Amino acid sequence: MLNGFRRAVIDARTEGQALAQATADDLKQQGRHAAIGSGFGAGAALLTIFAIGFLLATITYLLSLFLPTWLALTIMTLALFGAVAALVFLARSQFRKVPGVPQPAVRGPQRERFALALRNLQSEAALSAKARARVPVITGAAGFVLGGGLRGLARLRRRS
Repeated sequence: MLNGFRRAVIDARTEGQALAQATADDLKQQGRHAAIGSGFGAGAALLTIFAIGFLLATITYLLSLFLPTWLALTIMTLALFGAVAALVFLARSQFRKVPGVPQPAVRGPQRERFALALRNLQSEAALSAKARARVPVITGAAGFVLGGGLRGLARLRRRS
């Protein structure tokens, strides 16, 4: 019977290790694809910034064909500042919707159970610390008694 139990434990352990290895390999592969995709995305974002700059330069050039160059540049500058102002106002309206004090993510009975578990953990840790703090006192007292107690202390005082 014991041999069958050992075999079952070994089989379960082997299957668990195989499953863990397969899962780890799968996660490594997914992570590799995610990292490569992030790199491509960052490159695309950088090229998009340059493309927007060239688009704005092209629009400015086209305006300068019909208007004086200084006027075309001024119009484009004002248009860009107008877009920036609109985005600032939109961002500010969104930030005003955020409460100043963060709200707890867990509420109600689940939060109370968690708080109770934390209090129990703190009290257990404090009891453990008190027990560890008593050990040197107990060993010191035992050493004092084994070393002669009060008579030994009196003899030490007479010698000094």
